[in-house]
Amino acid sequence: MAASYTVLITAKWRRLLLLLLLPVTVQGNCGTRQNVQSRIVGGKVATVNSWPWQAMLRHFDGYQFCGGTLIDPWWVLTAAHCLPEENPSTFFVRMGAHYTESDAVGTEQDLNVSQIIEHESYKSPYNNSNDIALLKLATPAVLGQGVGTACLPNFANSLENKQCWVTGWGTQASGGEQPDVLMEAQIPIISQQRCIEAHQVGIDKGMMCAGVEEGGIDACQGDSGGPLVCDFNRMWHVEGVVSWGDGCGDQGLFGVYAKVREFMPWISDKMNITYNMTSSGYIPTMTTTETAVPMALSASVNITGNSSTVDEPANHSRATFLVSNAFLALVMLIVNS
Repeated sequence: MAASYTVLITAKWRRLLLLLLLPVTVQGNCGTRQNVQSRIVGGKVATVNSWPWQAMLRHFDGYQFCGGTLIDPWWVLTAAHCLPEENPSTFFVRMGAHYTESDAVGTEQDLNVSQIIEHESYKSPYNNSNDIALLKLATPAVLGQGVGTACLPNFANSLENKQCWVTGWGTQASGGEQPDVLMEAQIPIISQQRCIEAHQVGIDKGMMCAGVEEGGIDACQGDSGGPLVCDFNRMWHVEGVVSWGDGCGDQGLFGVYAKVREFMPWISDKMNITYNMTSSGYIPTMTTTETAVPMALSASVNITGNSSTVDEPANHSRATFLVSNAFLALVMLIVNS
């Protein structure tokens, strides 16, 4: 028979309980992918489901127009220039996809968008500045085969000369036709000085370059909004959002990406999270997922067996989380001490 308890968490114990709950509130198993050996313009066909955070932005009338990165079951990161005339009723997000014209993989999830959040300073000071946006999903993506989240940047990781990967369904030449399958390409991060030298104007601190001097490997039309991800200790972090470039894969020029690190304060604010810049984890400060921990001064916790429900005072969010019997015993001991 399940035991039922009701306890009062006062301000005295709120912070301690929050610390104990951190393992269920951080980003979790982000940035993991299949152990594939396969190594867009100059790219190769990706292995099916090998980039589980790759999102496809698709109009309801049937065509793919941009990419994105799943960074939380509820949130997709993309480029602002993908969305100038869009509203949530005109397109949806497809996760777990490999093909643009069929559902042959069987891992696809089509998710409606409830909110579009473009950066308030998009196109300022330059035409491509602050080219970043967030999509809030109407229902969360189900993480599993073919669908997962990319980690947010860890500022302890150096990007200098880092080899990273760009993925998407974009054309393989400027003005060319789009492929039917997801493409991938490995490209190095370019120093900011070289990036500015190559493009001469229009580069600011919110941008970064990636590519090769000799050209031939780059993102192109249709890849916009998609991820540039880097592998650090087998955890993949989204470091760039495909933004713009002069041509596609031209010699001496590079693809330009929105630099995700520069936008972490903005992302944290819009997602309503507290972000740890050196662990890539975050704590929801309000309910963004089922594991969000409420931050009221006091709350009633109803415990039955292995589940507990936190009921906050009026005008606060509710969150549900699973804990073990041993953990419940520890909570009871702390509260009653």
